[in-house]
Order: sequence, then structure tokens, then C-alpha cells
Amino acid sequence: AVMVAGAVAAWRGGPAREPARALAPAAVVGLVVALLGAYLPGLLEWLVEVVPGGGLLRDGARYLALLAPLQAVLVAAGLTVLAGRLRAGFARWSVLGVAILLPIAVMPDLAWGAAGRLQAVSYPAEWDQARQAIADSDAQGDLLVLPFSAFRAPAWNDGRVVLDPAGRYFPRSSVVNDDLVVSGKVVAGEDERARAVASALASDDPAAALRAEGIGLVVVEEDAFGADDLDAVRAGLEPVFSGDQITVYSVPERQR
Repeated sequence: AVMVAGAVAAWRGGPAREPARALAPAAVVGLVVALLGAYLPGLLEWLVEVVPGGGLLRDGARYLALLAPLQAVLVAAGLTVLAGRLRAGFARWSVLGVAILLPIAVMPDLAWGAAGRLQAVSYPAEWDQARQAIADSDAQGDLLVLPFSAFRAPAWNDGRVVLDPAGRYFPRSSVVNDDLVVSGKVVAGEDERARAVASALASDDPAAALRAEGIGLVVVEEDAFGADDLDAVRAGLEPVFSGDQITVYSVPERQR
């Protein structure tokens, strides 16, 4: 409602008119992309699967950032209009106070975060040990992270779901799963290497197939869902580091 008041003021030639005109195209694009998956899911699926680079559109909510600058301008203009119609100083200050507190009221996590609820989580010591083992390994090839899924809910993160950090934590080029699961449906990723590795894992001889794909090290997050179903893969690998939460294997050099 405040934005509408600001838009009307800008339309009538207020100081927000030029900034609003400049920001409106980007805001429209961001809003359309953000709503695409909700109202035209078939089109979005086609764009992601067929058009190169279309996968950038699948997380539509991030494009609302293009709406934020216009929103800021119009909200400021709207508040200026509302405050200008109030004669009493107390009423004007009340409007200002509401404007300041409203973002926290509609997003209470912001307040809890400021109170210390949002804070960094330390990696377990085993991860540091595994990182060092990988750095010291002379195995040639890239790193594969298993189970081959994009998200984790580790106990050391209080069970909160996060994008698997292993592929970014360890000092070697990693192959990770880039498929996106939305409401039980899989939106295929764009990494051809990841698809090839997924096929290798499903083959009769996973270790040999992984070797053919240039995989030299395999990290298994033991506390992740699906880690108990990797016996066929582990059988052809050699342990480099073993822990309760994470294990590192190498692909034997003689078989690569």
C-alpha cells in the first residue's frame, strides 16, 4: 500500500519519478522471473532442460532482488506522502517509527538473528583431518562427494538442511550433484560430468566406471542419508582416512 502511494506520487511528477522510471524495467523482469515457476511451470521446466544457461532461472526467488531498489524508492516516496499529510509532529514521528520497525515485524528472523540466533557453525575436527589427508594424497584425478545428492542435514549443524559444503571445503576440483528436487520432482542439472558420474555409480562396476571418468578420490559423508547403500562403490576403493562422520577413499593407481 505504501508503494502504491509512492507510485502515485512519482507518476504525478514527484522527486521519485526519474529513479522509479529507471528502475521499473529491471523490477518487472525480476518479478516475472520470480513468478514464472508458480504460474508457468511447464515453460520454466523447458527453459531449464533445453536452453543453455536456463538453469539460472530455476531459483526464481533470487530475482526479486531486482525489485528491491524500486521498492525502496517507492516506499520512501510513499512515506513522504503520508508524513506530509500529517500536521502533528507526534503523528509524523509515529509513521517514521512504524517504517523503521516494519521490516523486522514482517521478518522476525531478522530480530532473532540480531539477538545471536544466526551464527557460524564450526566444522567437526574430522573434516579438518580429511582435508589434510586429501591435500597430502598423491592420487591423480578429481574428487567425488557421496552420497551423490546436493543437500545435507548434518547433525553438527543441528539437522538444518544446507547445500552440501564438501565440494567447496576440500582442496581439489570436485564433482557434485547439481540436480534440484522440488516437491518430489527432479529438475535435471546442467553438468554433463555430474550426469556421467551418476551413470557410473549405477553401473555394474562403479569403481571402474568412476576411474574412467577421471575420479581419483572419493569422500563419503557417513552421517548423510544414503551412505549405507554404497557398499558396491566402496568395494573397489582404498581407504585414505576413516572417521565416524567422514571417510576418504582413493581409486587405486594401478586400476586408473
